[in-house]
Amino acid sequence: MSELIDKYFAGEMTCEEKKDLFDRIESDEALKKEFLRMQNVVALTQILSLGSRNYGITFSEFLR
Repeated sequence: MSELIDKYFAGEMTCEEKKDLFDRIESDEALKKEFLRMQNVVALTQILSLGSRNYGITFSEFLR
């Protein structure tokens, strides 16, 4: 199932595949947790990437 989540966040899903994934997420608590975990990872990665470009900090510096 994580392959589907990876495909979603890579932007490689059709509308039908997205609908199927979200239908599954609604009925599967473990899948929902995994999806939300990955969503947080992607969001943090984007924030850190922006911070590094805008503020000149590295990931290691951010963690300190």
